[in-house]
Amino acid sequence: MSELDEAAGNIRATCFIADKVMYDDAQCAQLVSTFCQFFVDKVRRIRDNILAALQSSVCRAFAVRPHLGP
Repeated sequence: MSELDEAAGNIRATCFIADKVMYDDAQCAQLVSTFCQFFVDKVRRIRDNILAALQSSVCRAFAVRPHLGP
């Protein structure tokens, strides 16, 4: 952002800096795909870790207590 601050008021410099940070459609599609896959993989790893933890834990049986109130 400091480059943009330095170029403030200079249209040519601002456009040059903006062109350096912009992505074309193909690059945007690739970026979206990469982000999506990252989050899908992250959720899958979390799910697998929870499943593994549940399978390795001792099954606790809770006593059934009848409701005695109104």
